[in-house]
Amino acid sequence: MFRASPAGTDSGWLFTTEKNVFSDGRLASLFEIASKRPEVIPFLALRAESSVVLKDGLVKISHGKKEVSSDSSELLRRLPASDLIGPT
Repeated sequence: MFRASPAGTDSGWLFTTEKNVFSDGRLASLFEIASKRPEVIPFLALRAESSVVLKDGLVKISHGKKEVSSDSSELLRRLPASDLIGPT
């Protein structure tokens, strides 16, 4: 998931596969996405130009040249939804 600059009612969030291979994207509300994939909820407040990869039970957050992952962050390992991030 990647966040561009929000504008108007657009949150700026783009949810895609890691390699962005699907071309059949569609608009969806954050409510709909959060209802179907609750593991994304803790990341929805991140600033523009942030990206999050949820894969195989791990979390990686990037913003600019900075990166943090659940390998190096106890906080990310302890997220309530971390048990929802299953293998992809």
